[in-house]
Amino acid sequence: MFAWTLIETAGGGRINPVVQPVEWFARAFMDQKMLFERASVIDSDAIHVLVGVGLQLVAALVLRRSLASVWPWLIVFALELANEVNDVVQQVWPDPAMQLGEGVKDVVVTMALPTLLLLIARFAPSVLTGKPNKEPPVAVAEADEKEWLPELDSNQRPSD
Repeated sequence: MFAWTLIETAGGGRINPVVQPVEWFARAFMDQKMLFERASVIDSDAIHVLVGVGLQLVAALVLRRSLASVWPWLIVFALELANEVNDVVQQVWPDPAMQLGEGVKDVVVTMALPTLLLLIARFAPSVLTGKPNKEPPVAVAEADEKEWLPELDSNQRPSD
């Protein structure tokens, strides 16, 4: 599918230097996504759940932020919205209301576990760490400013 998209786009008539690459990427992404969904034994809703959590973890690692930070969650949300906009643009369903409902369901399914992880990491971190929570819950603004790695106390610091 990807190769066919490349050949079909390359052989097409007018080339708009801005729109053509965007359209090509959107169509190629949709083709690859459909190929993966059809070739996989996993249900498409389960794929949304797994990809949502995976993206949140990768975003936290790349940004060097904890799951208590809103930034990894926002990246997953933005990518999921872009995915659903691409679905609406690339696919034409006979019933637009059904297509919209499916898109909303995909957003909810994709964001459910990342939202749960964000809330637990922010307000009940002991659930993830197994350590009792001695500090009160951090304020929303403070959570994004905290270091990604915990500070070492004087007993754990390497000697110079």
